[in-house]
Amino acid sequence: MTAMIGLLSGMMILKNSAKVFAPSIMADSWSSYGIEEDIYFFSGGRKYILGRGDVFYSPPGQEVHYVQDYVMPWEYIWFEFTGSISMSLCKNAGLTSDEPTYHTTNPSIEQNLHDMLVIPSNKNALEFHAMSHLYKFFSQLTEERSSEEGDLQSGKQLQISKAIRFIDDHFADPDLSLDMVAEHLYLNPSYLSRIFKEVTGSTLIGYLITIRIKKASEYLEQNRFSVKDVASKVGYSNPYFFSREFKKHRGVSPIHYQSEGVYKEENES
Repeated sequence: MTAMIGLLSGMMILKNSAKVFAPSIMADSWSSYGIEEDIYFFSGGRKYILGRGDVFYSPPGQEVHYVQDYVMPWEYIWFEFTGSISMSLCKNAGLTSDEPTYHTTNPSIEQNLHDMLVIPSNKNALEFHAMSHLYKFFSQLTEERSSEEGDLQSGKQLQISKAIRFIDDHFADPDLSLDMVAEHLYLNPSYLSRIFKEVTGSTLIGYLITIRIKKASEYLEQNRFSVKDVASKVGYSNPYFFSREFKKHRGVSPIHYQSEGVYKEENES
């Protein structure tokens, strides 16, 4: 029967020489925490520059190697662990073969790892001592990353709220576009498009069209404007294109919607 988890740990200080650590394949999961200076870490064919506060993870069976700075020493705490829940601990903390590094800003994580290396006076307590600090490490890491993801989601929602407000205020501008909204928010258009869909379930352009058709319906119901005027009021410079869009979303042409009182039938039903 496989143990739930097993652990080896230690500290390494690399000094005064450029050194390439030959590619190796770990039988078990392996993780480190950088304490001083930078090091180049190669994993899965990618290069990472690591420094203080960076956690880096080597999954079992994956070839890794790293190179230290020639002049400055590099110090790190490492631990190797195995067992039936080792992979789930890493996954929950966001450490995977695709994303093997993470920069933590929580100083208590480093302190906990230093504490893990202290050998307790009672040798019988060594295993429980090490395991408690390992679980604490993953608990701290998971909590920090969850908090960041929550902040990121809140940030996305704030950006989308700003985007919606801008669209609501400028829908009548025929030049309004994804690029214009993105420029107003200082965001990449592709990124804005992706998070808009993620947060609202609709594309940004889809939302713009919905607002324009909604406003057009309100103008048509007033019976005071021609279809051409309504098209202009809601951001369509081409009334024929507007009519086509309106019919696609409302099921009838704007002229029929206005003259036949379709909106009255909709309200009554």
